Amino acid sequence: MVTRIRILLTGVSLALASGACVAVFGMDPLSERAATDAGADDVATADAPDEAAGACGVDRIGEVGRPLESPRTEDGGTVLFALSSLDLGINPAEGPPGLDLDRRVTPDLATSSCALPDAGDPRALLRSVGDPPSGVDNTTFALVQLLRSYVAAFDPTRIDLRLRTGYFGLVFRIDGWNGAKNDDDVSVMAFPTIGYWRVLDAGVPEWNGESTRPFDRDAGDLLMPDDRFRAATIGSTLRSAEAWINDGRLVARFDRLMLPIRSSVDDLRTFDFDLRDAWVAATVSFGNSDVGASLSDGVIGGRVSASSLLTQISLVYDEQSGTHICSGVVGTANILCDARDIRLSHCDDGRALRCDGLSFGARFDAYHLDQLGPFRGRYDADFRAKGQVPPSERCPDAGNEPALDCPQ
Repeated sequence: MVTRIRILLTGVSLALASGACVAVFGMDPLSERAATDAGADDVATADAPDEAAGACGVDRIGEVGRPLESPRTEDGGTVLFALSSLDLGINPAEGPPGLDLDRRVTPDLATSSCALPDAGDPRALLRSVGDPPSGVDNTTFALVQLLRSYVAAFDPTRIDLRLRTGYFGLVFRIDGWNGAKNDDDVSVMAFPTIGYWRVLDAGVPEWNGESTRPFDRDAGDLLMPDDRFRAATIGSTLRSAEAWINDGRLVARFDRLMLPIRSSVDDLRTFDFDLRDAWVAATVSFGNSDVGASLSDGVIGGRVSASSLLTQISLVYDEQSGTHICSGVVGTANILCDARDIRLSHCDDGRALRCDGLSFGARFDAYHLDQLGPFRGRYDADFRAKGQVPPSERCPDAGNEPALDCPQ
């Protein structure tokens, strides 16, 4: 993987020099309205993937593989874990979080797992920053680090604060777990949340979509799963293709995993990182009488379409112009499109195909959650009640213009 940090630096610097940063990304620095503040093997081989993964195989992400055997006990019930922290690069000195998604260390252009987009000088000369020694793939780390310097809303510390306050969240549900430190077959569902249900002093429940005070599970607050991902009555469409627990380390692979963050307290709309071929890994702490069960040392890695990120940016509200970015995001297209470093499908790695995705990584911790609230959507009426234009009406003239797609 080639991250090409200097391409992003050059692109953003040029945008700033021309005064286009706010015009392109559509946000001024914001103030927060509610303040609160591994297994044994480095490289392991998993069992053959299921049909959803295809015949290409999934064999290494720098995490433990399936345990050789599991205690033959009856599977337990459902266990919920809610993210208590999300680190997209809070301390840059720690290096990029993530996983070796393309299963190779790429120190230079020649060893990339896909063919980088064609570009003339000087861009071609700037494609020289490769993987760290760990092989971690995370181009979006460099992007977020650049944005945090110019747009306070994208500061990873503020994003983590919004998670803990309750503006957004992510809950993992583990099913079919035998309760032991080794289980060769479990199921994991992911539930993005968009606020929480809180109980008022009079005992009357209220949906606190604005998160006017921090989420407090001890007070009876319930996180509200995003209705966009509901399956049947209590399930989620974001379900692992395979998952296991090896010596207390949970590993799960998702064909699709959504991480919708609130990049701004002023906009109800989430900024969606739509991940493909995503992996989640974390150490399961079983808890005791004093400390509950938790997930720690967690990491999320996946592949995201550059075009999908362009679409997300296009829906951002620009307070200076009083409009939404829409097709004005074209000015940012070269930055994101030139940063493509990976294929969206792991089946295409090493086949000399054109890079069509960006790698993503994040660290996380999670606590045990007793229950989820009912599903809730973000409806047009919610936006209008706050004086905002619903996302479906923000770019009526832009539609699906080619400008929002990276060249092939």
